[in-house]
Amino acid sequence: MSFIHRKGFVTLYCRIFLALFVAMLVACGDSSDNNTPTTATGTLTSSNAARVADETLAATTGALGAIEFANPDAVLFGGVVRQQSQQAKAFSTRTSTTLFCGLDPLTDTGNGSFTYGITGDTITITFNSCQLAGATLNGDFTLSNIIGSQNPGVCPTASSFSVAFNNFSYTDATTNTAINGGYDYTLIATDSNNDLVCDNFVHTLKGASLTIMANGETSTLSNFTIDNTINLDTGNYTTSHNLTLSSTAVAGTVNAQTTTPISGNIANAHPDSGAISITDGTAIVTITINSNVSDDPNAVTITFDTDGNGTPEETKNYSWDALAAL
Repeated sequence: MSFIHRKGFVTLYCRIFLALFVAMLVACGDSSDNNTPTTATGTLTSSNAARVADETLAATTGALGAIEFANPDAVLFGGVVRQQSQQAKAFSTRTSTTLFCGLDPLTDTGNGSFTYGITGDTITITFNSCQLAGATLNGDFTLSNIIGSQNPGVCPTASSFSVAFNNFSYTDATTNTAINGGYDYTLIATDSNNDLVCDNFVHTLKGASLTIMANGETSTLSNFTIDNTINLDTGNYTTSHNLTLSSTAVAGTVNAQTTTPISGNIANAHPDSGAISITDGTAIVTITINSNVSDDPNAVTITFDTDGNGTPEETKNYSWDALAAL
């Protein structure tokens, strides 16, 4: 199942943060969402425990992956937004401007197109078979609550915006993903080694609802908070989350919370460590990451506690390869 098991899971973070580092917009996002998980109503069983654990990881990664395209400094339209953001909080009004996705946005018509409109501090982007970074984009999303930095690229800095997806999809060689819903996004970038270049990034996604359909699996994150850190000098990262998940794997809803931050290095295909607790209100599934080795039969431990009393009735170990094959 899903893209957390591929090398792209970790290399994606580099692409995300390198793109965001280009201009470093400073903004104040809309944080009006209630991020307290709701009471879960799904049913966890010993037979679906591993799939639910796997899908929780995959859905979280899917939310993070959306940043690669839906950010004001994305390669495709970053220049447009940066030019506008230097003026003030309110962007100039510009509607229905169409550019192409090839090397020359005015004449290279062979790779699809995108149309953008700017009203105040809101940007709407609609994609039409746009080929970018090895993926084909369709659908649209809206960026809002963006405030331009007076000194883009200066470290330390911060950036934030809100994004709403409307049938946005991206397809690459291994993944067919569609996204609806949205979140508020905040990035803080600092210099950890005094070389005047930002290398340490902390970003947070908060939202009421985000639905991710990937390779036939549908997952909806509700009342979610996802925190991620990465140091581009060392390659080390951590991810934590607190959310409600509705998915095809569980046939209902569960609450999922990171009890030990998921950590690893972008040089490796999988995380090194971390733990997540998943509950339907009674039963508890726990996933514990023990190593990043793909074929290590003990890389991931999944326990199933049917009555939530703290004593699991079932414990199984999986390799990352076996978990991906579920």
